[in-house]
Amino acid sequence: MDVLKEELELTDEADGDQVNTLIRRAHFVRFPERDASTLTEDQMLAALDGSTASAGEKLKPADQIQWATDIVRQGFDAEYQRHDLIVAPTLEKLQRFAGQWKRDKYEAPYTLLIGPTMSGKTRLLKELAKHVCVAYICLRPLGSTGQPPRSELATHFFPNGKARLDLEKHYSYLLAAILNTISEFFSRPDIRARSLEDRLAAWFDYSFQMDKTPKAEYNANVEKEMKSIQAEGLAPMQFLGAAATRMSQSIAFEGDRRLKMLLAIDEAGNLDNQIDKELQIPYFCVFRRALSHIPAKLGFFGVVTDTTLRVANFNPVLTQDSSSRCLALGVDLFPPIYQISSPDVFVPKALSSWDELLSAERLFSYGSPFYGLYFKGVMRGVMKGVPGTAVESTSKIAEAKLVCSSQLVSTEAMELSSPQCFAILGSVIQTRVCLYSPINSELVANHTRYAENQGNSL
Repeated sequence: MDVLKEELELTDEADGDQVNTLIRRAHFVRFPERDASTLTEDQMLAALDGSTASAGEKLKPADQIQWATDIVRQGFDAEYQRHDLIVAPTLEKLQRFAGQWKRDKYEAPYTLLIGPTMSGKTRLLKELAKHVCVAYICLRPLGSTGQPPRSELATHFFPNGKARLDLEKHYSYLLAAILNTISEFFSRPDIRARSLEDRLAAWFDYSFQMDKTPKAEYNANVEKEMKSIQAEGLAPMQFLGAAATRMSQSIAFEGDRRLKMLLAIDEAGNLDNQIDKELQIPYFCVFRRALSHIPAKLGFFGVVTDTTLRVANFNPVLTQDSSSRCLALGVDLFPPIYQISSPDVFVPKALSSWDELLSAERLFSYGSPFYGLYFKGVMRGVMKGVPGTAVESTSKIAEAKLVCSSQLVSTEAMELSSPQCFAILGSVIQTRVCLYSPINSELVANHTRYAENQGNSL
């Protein structure tokens, strides 16, 4: 800090407020989960320096917000709204993308489903499972309290500790095992005898993990298939092609169905946080390589979800792309899907009085569907024994989401000005942190930069 003050020509006497701001910002960057509102400068500096044992004892995280996971899970089962505006166009895009997949044109058969937290990405995947076979895997970090929980199969996406592992082949084994498990399920006589709706419902119950109870039979069958494929010793293109063909034949949809099976990877951004030591590229890039081995015209497509564009992974110029393999392969990416028209879906249509217009239940129903559903869940008494009113408990979640934390907001932070109160209210009425126009701008900017780099390399 002394070096920084000297560099910026700051003194404690003349620039005390600026020095205090620098210290608090440095502490927040280092310890974003800690409440530093009551700490002195010396305490924050001690924590940053790590020179005192007492610093760690004094800087305890704020109390965790008490979430009612039962309410969150009930939200996934609530009656779906705006099917024609959300599900139908999304399904049509995925059908079109699946038909367009060619290995010499595109990087891999997948697209990105992007949207702010609590905008309904996972709920949309659950609804798509009524129309197409969805193999769902959630890659939340270990210990996360988010819903739906981390899938048991997520372990195979992060094979830590295995020396000199061929990660691309490992992911190819995993994909083929999932495809084989699907083909075995839909080839069963008792499943084939059912209607399409009942077949998809049976697959959902068999494989789609929405709570802490793992799908033990499904997980065991995938792991058994992985071991069986590894023992055969074939090349990825051979066993992935054969597995995709069997999957396509087993899912007997009537008519021309370009999309039969959707691989849905939730919280896929966590694959971008890990680097393969052999290839020196993120796990996601390696996973995308494995996806590219799946042949076209077999009804397969993938969708990955995230709150940012990081897994869209726009390709750099070929001369600077460490993950580039063969110039004969495609480099195009399917455009991301980001228009999820979920705001205000639960706002009551008819009004009987001004009091109803200004009621807390109606106000919480605006914006993200989560808050209205959560408020109603608290009102029904799901959170028995948890202190606080429905308004208070729902607002605390909104405040924590606004500051990207799972902790309670400090007492000092509650002394807010009117603009600050509106900012917090914004996360309830969904003044979106992630707007559509910046996404469009980023898409255009990335493609423009890519075109410019390609032109410079010619």
